[in-house]
Amino acid sequence: MDMTVVELPDRRAAGVLHVGPYHEIGGAFERLGAWIAAHPGAATGPPLGLYISNPEATAPGDLHSYAAVPVGNGVEVHDRVVEEIRIAGGRYATFTHHGTYAALPQAWASFTERMRGSGLTPDPSRPGFEEYANDPGQVPEDELITVLFLAVA
Repeated sequence: MDMTVVELPDRRAAGVLHVGPYHEIGGAFERLGAWIAAHPGAATGPPLGLYISNPEATAPGDLHSYAAVPVGNGVEVHDRVVEEIRIAGGRYATFTHHGTYAALPQAWASFTERMRGSGLTPDPSRPGFEEYANDPGQVPEDELITVLFLAVA
């Protein structure tokens, strides 16, 4: 497992809130996709899944996450579907997962264990997130690429 540490700038995103088990975030991505289709050119990067709650300390039905996409500063994102999200920059440990979304919980567990074993300290003030590098509608499941990001102090 190749893990790297990167410095990210602050980013602005349009996001759809999801409350419930993380693996059920698909509906929020569908609503986000409809918003993106209605706002051509608004997205400035690939879709993101932002995971706000700590699943080790929060009941599955109470987990908060966002289906999101980075947007430029001139894009209006406040409406009944999306809200503006600010993603804090700084140091993040990253790991690239190749394969199905169903295997992401195991990838996160391995990534977190490896990160802690390397001496890095997670920064709980900034949520972890996933960046979906390719489209599941255009590539087979085993060819999906997801970059995992976890904030470090």
